[in-house]
Amino acid sequence: MTDETLDMASDTPDLVTIVFTLNTHPETRADLVAELDNVSRLTREQEEGCLAYDYYLTDGSQSELLVRQVWTTMEAYKVHNLKPYVSQMFARYELTFIEPVHRLVLKPAFEHVVL
Repeated sequence: MTDETLDMASDTPDLVTIVFTLNTHPETRADLVAELDNVSRLTREQEEGCLAYDYYLTDGSQSELLVRQVWTTMEAYKVHNLKPYVSQMFARYELTFIEPVHRLVLKPAFEHVVL
């Protein structure tokens, strides 16, 4: 961990990372990836509280996707969820999910790091 990372953590104590696991039918994964590409672009361009919005294909799975979002505050994340492009995406794809979306909310533990 660099000094710059530690400085950023102390400057942003409310920083929150959200990680989603999405399991969709393999035949709908390409469409969902295209939708995630659009939503992630809109989010990064239009939402001030968004520091990162990335998605990943998992190794060896034809159905699993991971989505990682980093927000300045939990409030910024909650406002994001009210955006029409977010609710429309979930409305379009929720029936294609093989299992419920799993969400992890991560808060930095940098203040506990001993160097």
